[in-house]
Amino acid sequence: GERHPLVVMATLHRHYANMLRLDGTGVADERSAAKVLGMAPFPAKKALGQARRLGFAGVGRAIELLARADLDLRGATACPEILVVEVLVARLSRLGPGRRR
Repeated sequence: GERHPLVVMATLHRHYANMLRLDGTGVADERSAAKVLGMAPFPAKKALGQARRLGFAGVGRAIELLARADLDLRGATACPEILVVEVLVARLSRLGPGRRR
C-alpha cells in the first residue's frame, strides 16, 4: 500500500539520523555501530557504510533537505505532498562522492 508522506519522512529522518549519530564516534565495524545505534548488526552495517560514503557534509546536507521537505509538507509550499517527497528522494539520491548536487 501507499504510505503517507509524513510516514516516509519519518523513515528517512531515522535513517539519516542514525548516520549522523555515527559521525565522530570512531566506530569501525558493524558490531560497534550496532551498539551505538541500539540495533541489529546488519542494519547498523548499512548505516555505517552509507555514512562513510556520504561523509559528514553529505549527511548534514541530507538532514537539511529533510528539514526543508518537512516544512514544505507542513504548509510552507503549495506543492502536493507526493511531489515534495519525490523531489526530496531525488535530491537525496544525488548526494555522495562524484554526484552532482
